[in-house]
This record gives sequence, structure tokens and C-alpha cells, in this order.
Amino acid sequence: TESRLVRSILTVHGFHEVHPNSNDFNLMWTGTHLKPYVLRTLLEFQKVNHFPRSYELTRKDRLYKNIQRMQQTYGFKHFNIVPQAYILPSEFQELWTAHTKEKGPWIVKPVASSRGRGVYLVTNPNQIATDESILVSRYIRSPLLIDDFKFDVRLYVLVTSYDPLVVYLYEEGLTRFATVKYDRATRNIKNQFMHLTNYSINKKS
Repeated sequence: TESRLVRSILTVHGFHEVHPNSNDFNLMWTGTHLKPYVLRTLLEFQKVNHFPRSYELTRKDRLYKNIQRMQQTYGFKHFNIVPQAYILPSEFQELWTAHTKEKGPWIVKPVASSRGRGVYLVTNPNQIATDESILVSRYIRSPLLIDDFKFDVRLYVLVTSYDPLVVYLYEEGLTRFATVKYDRATRNIKNQFMHLTNYSINKKS
């Protein structure tokens, strides 16, 4: 995969690139998940930048289903960390039932996208296009604010092992802000600059 930053860091630390078909390497950096047969051939000292099935954490639908499973296994109160959500189109009826008990708004997100692409808010499930797999979550109407702006906080970790679990937390994080002050009035529901904190969105504000 093309990554100038990774290449430059590795070069500074004495690594050099070998042919893609070579088996003589310490680190394989790839933009795709490796096939099982490739993983089985790795030697103890060889490292790759993707764990098998890491999409179980990075895809929104799989992450939510895994959190649900942990709630069922260890108790809801221990994993009450995300809003109520539904995967559409398969769970549209469950979404509609929840909406009739407690109205929206709802936030709609493609399950495998990033940078705010395809994200929007609705007040009614009938406003949702169900021609692709999406995650629909109950929108938090009273979020934490800084000077009346929505924000998010990102903490960066490096996971080097799942069993045993080894996680390194980087000492610095990142905070991203919306660029329009938050107002929960329904008339503002389509204002992405108010509701989303993605830099890719707000740089156009």
C-alpha cells in the first residue's frame, strides 16, 4: 500500500524495502487483509499490520453486533456504551417499533464508510433509504458541548497482541469540533456543520 509516512519512518529506522514476492522480511505493510494461508506461513519474528477479522471492530455493523453480544453475555449495564441502534434493511421493523414507542431523531451511517460520507439525520424511519446496508442509531439530543459546539475525542492505541491483550495508549489525543453552534431544534437537522465533527465535512464550512 502507498503510505509515504510509514515508508519514511521505516527508512529512518534502518529498514529497506524488498520485492513484494520475497519471504525475507520483518514487516509486511498492506492495505488489505491477508489470506489465512499467508498468515499460516509467517515466522515468529515476522509482523503484519492487520489482525485477522479486525473488521469485527472497524465495521460499524459488526462492532455494534459484538457489543450486543457482550451485553447479553456480561450484562447490559457493563456494556451500555453506545446508543440503541439497528442494522437496515434487515431490522427495519424493529426500528419502526422502537420509533413508535419513542420518537427520533435518528442518525444514519453506512456500515463501512468513513470521513462522514453518507451520514445524515432523520426524524422518521420512513425518511431512510434502505438500498444499502446501514446502521441507524438513536441520536443523542443532549450531547456534551464545548462553548456550545459538538466535539469528539480520539484516543490512539496500538494493539500488538490479542491473546494476551497488549495495548499501548499514545500520550496525545485529538479533539475535533463542529463549526456551527449546536441547537437541537428540528429545523437544523440537516445542518451537517452543526451535527457532525468530521474534519472532511467541516473544512467546507
